[in-house]
Amino acid sequence: MPELEGVLIPVPTPFRGDAVVPDQLHANLERWSRSGVTGYVVLGVTGEGAMLSDLERDTVLGAARESIAPGKVFVAGTGCHATLLAIRQTRRAAEMGADAALVLTPHAFARAFSPAGAQIRHFLAVAEASPIPIIVGNAPADTGINLDPDAVARIAEHPNVRGLEDASGNIPQVAEIIHLTPKSFQVLVSSAAALVPSLTIGGAGGVLSSSGMVSNCFSSMNSPRSVNLRARTSCPVALSPQQRTVLSPARWAQVWKSPTPRASAP
Repeated sequence: MPELEGVLIPVPTPFRGDAVVPDQLHANLERWSRSGVTGYVVLGVTGEGAMLSDLERDTVLGAARESIAPGKVFVAGTGCHATLLAIRQTRRAAEMGADAALVLTPHAFARAFSPAGAQIRHFLAVAEASPIPIIVGNAPADTGINLDPDAVARIAEHPNVRGLEDASGNIPQVAEIIHLTPKSFQVLVSSAAALVPSLTIGGAGGVLSSSGMVSNCFSSMNSPRSVNLRARTSCPVALSPQQRTVLSPARWAQVWKSPTPRASAP
């Protein structure tokens, strides 16, 4: 599997009405393939993976595998509230050709899953059963659960855990995680505002929604540890108006050729 250094695009799942549109997914991936980004995350939070049926997930995975060029990282979101189901979906993603699996923290029963020990057991079980490397997904705003650095360090001891996608925006926490984990454990952030600070303390890159709109801007960060800081900072500073544009529902639908996200549909 290629290194997780640089910027990965979190891929929205395109719909026409209630149906997944694989042709549009192919067109989007073909356009992004010319940008020089490191790879793609499908069926993550942006791709509404939790809202899709097994058949729809297979449709997305199949279309992505056919469309993603060799050398680009193909990450599939496989997080579930149940450990056995997360294992099943991770194995299925591997069968469909994914290079790695992004596993979000389980959170349906917050009181049961909030303790660090429960999260550690979950991720170690998935890592042990997975035929492909896993990336831990920490998204406290979406799950209500934050993985503390000690828990991440314990999970990172497993050889099949490749890295972390951190959406907390908490740079001191990211710094502590980088300090506590092996150099081979790659930490990605999920915010353009957090990207440059994370790179200065040893972060590997980011999974950034903004990169889907201005992917060429991020191509110079394909190997961020070899890029000088001035080159790194030029794009994120210029992204502020782009990020405001991304937040417009009309512009979102225009860019992704997709109607209102299923999660908010009646």
